[in-house]
Amino acid sequence: GKLDQAKNFYLKAILADSSSSRAYNNLGSVYAQNGSIDTALILFERAIKLDTSYAEALYNIGNVFMEKGNKKQAGEFIKRAARFGNPQAIEFLKK
Repeated sequence: GKLDQAKNFYLKAILADSSSSRAYNNLGSVYAQNGSIDTALILFERAIKLDTSYAEALYNIGNVFMEKGNKKQAGEFIKRAARFGNPQAIEFLKK
């Protein structure tokens, strides 16, 4: 519920450690929750560049593509997230 505070926290975390895939992913989540899905996508992709097996960021990218109406690309990222053990992606694929 405190998205502005979270945004500032993750920006500071990235300034302190620009190799933190988690900080990029979490900042992307803040932007997604604020409706800035294009910015969120850029941040999620940065997280994946830093850690190609980061299941949560892969799942988040899948959700962004789903929101944009690109189900094929969404499915590809959600499947990758499931292969790396993301429980939400695994549940999604069961449905």
